Formats: sequence, structure tokens, C-alpha cells
Amino acid sequence: MYWYLEVMKKYAVFEGRARRKEYWMFQLVNGIIIVVLMCIFALQIHSTIARGRDSFAGVPALLVFLAYVLATVVPALAVSVRRLHDADLGGGWLFISLVPLGGLVLFVFHVLDGTPGPNRYGPSPKGVTSSTGQYGAYETLARAQAAANANTTQPTIRAFQGFCTKCGTGLVPGSRFCMSCGKEAS
Repeated sequence: MYWYLEVMKKYAVFEGRARRKEYWMFQLVNGIIIVVLMCIFALQIHSTIARGRDSFAGVPALLVFLAYVLATVVPALAVSVRRLHDADLGGGWLFISLVPLGGLVLFVFHVLDGTPGPNRYGPSPKGVTSSTGQYGAYETLARAQAAANANTTQPTIRAFQGFCTKCGTGLVPGSRFCMSCGKEAS
């Protein structure tokens, strides 16, 4: 639900990048809501027919369904464009869905992992990455802190300060981050 609300907060933001998780979680929640609204509409129509009425009992449910769909069209387009930006593609690629099999191509673009690091549409939505690995900036900082602390008077036999709560790697004394996974030492 968090990712759905994040997309709704960025109602008409077409700039920047969106992670796969943001895009697909929005689509999942949006799809579930649409299916529930359609079921409510179908149940109202069914009960109206079963009672033998010719009234328009399903109209309120239909209006709620249409209002919801209209309210989510812009955020759905915006998150789709941001997802394409993550793959370093322009928003104009959405129009490929208008040609035969274009929807399949668009689906593949939405499934592929984004460009690592910054691209022309902004920084990576996944956070810090560099050429030294996924936790490159944290690893560099931890090494620099360990080197700075190595100049202080410490025993020659260096014992671990503790162990990382995320990956279990031994923590170098004086470092603020795990050298293996980048989690901040507590």
C-alpha cells in the first residue's frame, strides 16, 4: 500500500525515475481495487435482474468505478513514464502500445532493471551505487574511517568490534558501516 500511496502523492509528476517495485506494486493495488469495484457493480446488476426490476440500481457503483478509473489514469501514466525513465527511455515510448505487439515491448521495458547509477533523467531510485559495487559509497567511507582509526594507538591484534546485524560480517573497530553490506553499525 505504501508504493500505491507514493504514486498517488506524485499525482502528475512525469520527471524522475521509478523503481520496478514502485511501478508494479502500484499496478497490483490499482488492479485489485478495480476488480473489487467491478465485482460490486456486477453484484448490483445481478441483484437487480434477479428481482426483476428494470431500474438503474447499478448506476451508483458504475459511477464510483468510472470516477476511480478517471482519477487514477494520470498517476498510472506518470509512474509508467518514470519507469521508462529508469530504463533511460523517454516517455514517448508509451505510444508503442498503440501498434500491434507494442504492448508486449512496453511490458518488457517495464520488467527490465533500470540503469544503474544516474542517467539523464536523474539519480537511481534505488539509492547509492558506484563502480565499486552496490554499497560502494558506504564501503569507501568505512575503509576511510578504518584507515583514519588505524593511525591511532591500537593493539596490533585487531579483534572485531562486533558483527553486522544484517549479514553477520565482523565489524572493523571504529567503522560506522559494514564493509560487506553497507548497513550502519549500531
